[in-house]
Amino acid sequence: MYLVKKISAVVVMSIFVVSLFSGVNAEIVITKPSPKQGSFWSYDYRAGPITATQTFTLTGTSDINVQGTNYNVYVLAVTISGNFNDGINTGTFSMQRIYYITTQDMASVKSYWQERLEVTGMGITTTVESYCNSTSQPPVKEFDFPLKVGKSWSYTATTTTDCQSYVNGAPSSPTHDTSTDSRTWNVVAEEKVSVPAGTFDTLHLKDNDSPANELWISSDVGFYVKEVGENLNLELKSYKYESEPPPPGNNLPGPLGESSTMLMIIIAVIVIIAVVSAVVVVLWMKKKKKVSAPPPQLTFATTPAPPSTPVQPPTQPSPPQAPTPAPSQVQVTAQPKPSPPQPAQAPPSTAICPTCSSPLRIIPEYNRWYCDKCAKYW
Repeated sequence: MYLVKKISAVVVMSIFVVSLFSGVNAEIVITKPSPKQGSFWSYDYRAGPITATQTFTLTGTSDINVQGTNYNVYVLAVTISGNFNDGINTGTFSMQRIYYITTQDMASVKSYWQERLEVTGMGITTTVESYCNSTSQPPVKEFDFPLKVGKSWSYTATTTTDCQSYVNGAPSSPTHDTSTDSRTWNVVAEEKVSVPAGTFDTLHLKDNDSPANELWISSDVGFYVKEVGENLNLELKSYKYESEPPPPGNNLPGPLGESSTMLMIIIAVIVIIAVVSAVVVVLWMKKKKKVSAPPPQLTFATTPAPPSTPVQPPTQPSPPQAPTPAPSQVQVTAQPKPSPPQPAQAPPSTAICPTCSSPLRIIPEYNRWYCDKCAKYW
């Protein structure tokens, strides 16, 4: 029972230590995602007068060449479908877009899109269609994995965009635009964010060069949970995220990232097992040593020992002597009968505890004395 109490105390203390580890080391660290084909993310989309649903779907991977540089990329199909209402005109809006995102660092290197806006105002319906493609060199690096609070990074990319638009089917002049964009992103906080898809632990990212641009990214989702910008708001409403297995040598489990809390809990559990095992061994060794040690000299409470020379019972008076026989007769002398043997002295039946002076009792199974008050063997 004593050993069980000791082990229980160690386990309780170890659990307390684990709770301290999990509370102190709760930093979120998000590594680069590795989504499988078929993963998707659907958002409530609001941009100015447009209210719609935007869905990103990973259709696969590919190898492309952009301005002489080869890239392995994720092919991400994007659809937007919704309504237009600016208070005067109403209509519908739709867009289909293909993003090419590098598998190495999730940077946007190329995109193609077509969009269609049909608006009715004052009884007149106007349809505008646009077909565009763009490339960026170097790729637009919105993320620098792994992400954690306090991290900051910058990128500069030159993007070339070509578009052809049609108004009610009539082509307008094609456009060609080249622009260079420099931005700095910061991970500013860990935040719990609630959106239609649920509540998530996220990292909050801010764009230093455009303060209106903010992102909230979650390791559970493998993409961003929320995005806001100038006249833009996206909130995740449904998703399906499946991850490819990590590459060889990557010891970080999980699809997108890992909280260091889990690592600390694993370490703490190992420490618990080691500590409990050590305590069990030490206590067992002490008990074994105590059992094998010779018991101290006991004091027996007994009646005084009998004298070394037995007391002989009193002899009976000698019988009267017979008359002296005649010379021809044989003289016979009567011998006294020997005393009966004395019974052996019984061993002491009571012993005194050297520690508390309480009576001891013998335990036949172990042939040892036991003190009930001290709860120990002698």
